[in-house]
Amino acid sequence: MKKMKTKRKTIAKNIRMPLIAVFSLIIIMAAYSAYATSQGPTTIEKTVPTVEYAQTGTFHCLVYLENNTVYNTTVITPDQGKIFTRITNHINGSFFYNFDCNTTTMGGFYTVLAQIRTDDWSKTYTLTPRTEFNSNYFSTGFLINYTHFQNILDQINQETGVSAQNPVLLIKCKIEPAVTIDNHTIETFTPFLNISLGGSIIDIEGEGFKGAQSSVGTIDETQTIIQPAATGQRNISFVTAIFFAIFLIGFVTFTENKPLTAASKMQKTIKKFMKKYGEWIVEAEKIPKPEGVEILPIKTLDDLIKISEEIGKPVIHYIYKPAENQEDQHLFYVFDEDIHYEYALPNHEKIKKSTRCPKCNTKISAKGYHGETVHVTCPACGNKGTVSF
Repeated sequence: MKKMKTKRKTIAKNIRMPLIAVFSLIIIMAAYSAYATSQGPTTIEKTVPTVEYAQTGTFHCLVYLENNTVYNTTVITPDQGKIFTRITNHINGSFFYNFDCNTTTMGGFYTVLAQIRTDDWSKTYTLTPRTEFNSNYFSTGFLINYTHFQNILDQINQETGVSAQNPVLLIKCKIEPAVTIDNHTIETFTPFLNISLGGSIIDIEGEGFKGAQSSVGTIDETQTIIQPAATGQRNISFVTAIFFAIFLIGFVTFTENKPLTAASKMQKTIKKFMKKYGEWIVEAEKIPKPEGVEILPIKTLDDLIKISEEIGKPVIHYIYKPAENQEDQHLFYVFDEDIHYEYALPNHEKIKKSTRCPKCNTKISAKGYHGETVHVTCPACGNKGTVSF
């Protein structure tokens, strides 16, 4: 029984080989993904916030003035106008605290402090001693004797003989939570009020006056989470690798590279020559044929290039177009005075030629490239000879 031969589909090499490379790369990536996901854990440890809380503190101030003609009143708030040091008697401060959390009730201690701070030194004083609180909010009031702190600044400047730079009075409320949430301690919260010192105008600034200061926190918990996506990804990668492996086998089995035509081979060779010798080669549309000039065939283009360098003449490239249905002939020349050096690029398509044996007149068929000399033997009498193409 005669074995049937499968006919392969021909595809251009510059298309077929990249397709094979792409399919192979997909298989490798899918196989690696399947392996990696099979080695990885199906569960992960993830930290998630279970409790969120916020601490908020807000300062308010009332400024008590001496009798004056500026405001015609003895009490103002910092947003009602400038506070002049000379007509200020004292400042009453108040602080409001709120703890927002739906899982526990706050408790702890608070202390109101006054700190004179300069670029060179700082001193801290207690306005309200450490006091306990047992709810999610509280409020407290305190006296800010501005003149007293101004006098301390002046006294230290006089003692040191140096005027302290950038003096400020910081009013702080240090809050120390004494409760825990899921064995986690709530951090200390210290909002502040910033009051200038040493000037003719008292500036009360800082987040504590202009708006509430807040501290937001979370209590995190580590949870074990199942990853169903890992198994699904592994299966997808495995199926992808198998599918493209089968497809690649079939593609390689039932396709083949389209063979290059003689013209394609010739163009490939010419392109290679031009890349290597382009600096020496000049294109020509017509080749002169003066009388008395010897045409000397050269075996290789390398030899022709050497001749070109030695005599200082360029290499001329000429495309000879023969009769119809015959391949173009690429000729390379170096012209000297009495000699034309010629290199003929062999055609990649053999030429058929018939001749007769000079002894017995038997017809002999031969094939060869253009410019080639082929040795032949007469099948009848065994006479040997050559056929030139």
